[in-house]
Amino acid sequence: MHITIDARFWGPFNTGLGRYTENLIRHLLELPNATEYTLIINSDNHEKFIDYLDRVHLVLNNAPHHTLREQLSLSSNILQSKSDLIHFPHYIVPIFNSGKPYVVTIHDIIKHKYSKDSSTLNPILFRSKYFFYDWTVKNAIRDSKAIIVPSNYVKNDLVEWFKAPLSKIFVTYEGADDFKALKQVGNFSFPLADQSYILVVGNAYPYKNVQTVLASIAQLDENLHVVMVGVRDVFVHNLEPLIKSLGIKHRVHLLGFVDDATLSFLYSHALCYVSASLEEGFGIQPLEAMTMNCPVIVSDIPTYREICGNAVLYFPPQNHLALRDAILALTLTKRKTLIEKGKVKVSQYSWRKMAKETHEIYERIVAKSK
Repeated sequence: MHITIDARFWGPFNTGLGRYTENLIRHLLELPNATEYTLIINSDNHEKFIDYLDRVHLVLNNAPHHTLREQLSLSSNILQSKSDLIHFPHYIVPIFNSGKPYVVTIHDIIKHKYSKDSSTLNPILFRSKYFFYDWTVKNAIRDSKAIIVPSNYVKNDLVEWFKAPLSKIFVTYEGADDFKALKQVGNFSFPLADQSYILVVGNAYPYKNVQTVLASIAQLDENLHVVMVGVRDVFVHNLEPLIKSLGIKHRVHLLGFVDDATLSFLYSHALCYVSASLEEGFGIQPLEAMTMNCPVIVSDIPTYREICGNAVLYFPPQNHLALRDAILALTLTKRKTLIEKGKVKVSQYSWRKMAKETHEIYERIVAKSK
């Protein structure tokens, strides 16, 4: 069996999608089988695959995302492919694929639910790009042989929003990188080494609801800080007036993107990890925090209930006072309890298991296609 995977999003810089793509491929290559792989990569991540050159065939594609050039070049990649099946780990699927069977991973439909909140484009350009996005997603759902999703919540969304047939949707829970395997940072200069802070990881799109976290911090002890890790973009910049009006500028630390070793340090030294998100497809960051014995407080949304169970504290997502109370409830005993529950919960998720289940989907589709 020969599988082609679009690996252009490989790596943590692409947040959850990058982690998914990287860990899927890493663990697929560790499975004891004779499956051959072709990986579509770009110049930015080419060096990441040096260790795998004896196991994979690489195809270069540097087309910008969400462009006609990307559509045409991906179509060309598929046309030249001798694979039995293509896997797109994202909704970006070429419209013209010459009939080659493929599976697609759809991580969420947040852009459908919060479309205008996730863009800074002018209305005309936004509508044209959204039309293309919507068309691409619907095409992927209609023409794919299988749809892989990270949670039952997303599966139900696809059925409700797009009438996707249940028979072609497969839930493969994701995992959490074992940051304990990383070396601790030796030269990381962190000004809060001796102070208490809560950790927020990810982008600052409006649906992430970071303002609720900031409002809660303003209600807490002056010595409690918040550290935000993620790409520094216009959405982070838009938080600055709120930070200033709350009088907490000296307590908010915007670190931008950090490597995994630094992130492991931040998780392991935080009072807790907090997410006030209004919508998620899975929940990699809460699981990463659990891996590093960091207590977790998250918004009470269906996905977190499904993934985190009773291993976290919940609060109504737009109630900053409830979040304040949850943070205040983190006594020493409560922290220990959450840490122990977190260890049990995170042990239930495995990238290797996800890769094995994904490979079984490949086998099923290829067998049907012959």
